[in-house]
Amino acid sequence: MIYRWWHRIIRKRTKPIPVDQAVLWKRRLSIAYGIFAWNAIGIVMYNVVKGKADWAHYYGIKSDEEHDMPPARAFANTLGIKNAKVYRISGFTKVDEYEIVDGEELRQKSEMFSLFRGKSSCVNLTKMFYLVGLGLGDVKDITVRGLEIVKKCDKVLLESYTSILTVGKEELEKFYERPLILADRELCESNIDELLKEAKDKHIALLVVGDPLGATTHTDMLLRAKELHVETQIVHNASIMNAVGCCGLQLYNFGETVSIPYWTDNWKPDSFYEKIEANYSRNLHTLCLLDIKVKEPTEESLTKKIRQYMDPKFMSVKEAASQLVQIIENKSDTELSKQSIAVGLSRVGNPDQKIAVKSLEEMEQLDLGPPLHSLVIPAPNLHPVELDYLAQFR
Repeated sequence: MIYRWWHRIIRKRTKPIPVDQAVLWKRRLSIAYGIFAWNAIGIVMYNVVKGKADWAHYYGIKSDEEHDMPPARAFANTLGIKNAKVYRISGFTKVDEYEIVDGEELRQKSEMFSLFRGKSSCVNLTKMFYLVGLGLGDVKDITVRGLEIVKKCDKVLLESYTSILTVGKEELEKFYERPLILADRELCESNIDELLKEAKDKHIALLVVGDPLGATTHTDMLLRAKELHVETQIVHNASIMNAVGCCGLQLYNFGETVSIPYWTDNWKPDSFYEKIEANYSRNLHTLCLLDIKVKEPTEESLTKKIRQYMDPKFMSVKEAASQLVQIIENKSDTELSKQSIAVGLSRVGNPDQKIAVKSLEEMEQLDLGPPLHSLVIPAPNLHPVELDYLAQFR
């Protein structure tokens, strides 16, 4: 009916043309349509090959996060839905399900079951191993997302040997409203496989002071989890690696970070000093992470069946400066001297944090109070802003 109506309108408002001319125009239009379609296909294929299929992402209108976002989550964001349950169906089979909580995707995979056959199996949701950063100082430094994960997990462990918080385990338990299990070096390094295997059936979180990837131990955990086919998630937080900027030295002027270990009567390594010198020669600052000993076995007990442990101890800037001065005294060709400037920091991120700028020789006598401490060896040539900021700590 619409065709007839449209046909009548055209016939009334146009003059007839000869048949041969109409055929000619029909051929011309067919060729034009063909050329247009061929070019359109070529343009589409070219964009696909060049990675421009999603033109909005290619030209920067859509962010990388939006580009990688699953369709369900993108649709929920478009509609302003913060919490949702997502089911993915293929044919007659449910192949996946997960939740969207406060706009973040918490994946849950289920065993496939067939609706067509009328058979169903128990839904076996894949659990998760979480590495959650706690920040530097206060119990409230944990992120909102991190706190949500802590509250929902079946088991929560507090890693207690790569770093410590200034608040105790009891205060954390009170704030999180749940018990915590202390995870020492033995558990995190020797028995981590057992914990990861448990994460196949339970949601398990390991709480780490600072940022979870600030220590190589936790990177190794993620690699082991991948080998064991355990799902993982990381919740980042502030660490001394970025908070050291509180002393006024610009972060992009820092070189390689070093760790200064405790010396013993028979073991006095100084290989870390080469990295300090290398940074210094390139006019870069060096952040020195100072050793901590928590549940460390004594040398005598290493050969015994019964393990005995040292009392916990945390290296101070005074001890670190003393070791550096000894190294400098034993080297004749070093650019650093006992008069070289050092920056001592203690309890960074806490209300009572302390920062002091002294020579290494003066730093040997300096008491910055309770742990944790860090030491920075500044570059020889400082930016005027860095000099002005450091002046307040002299």
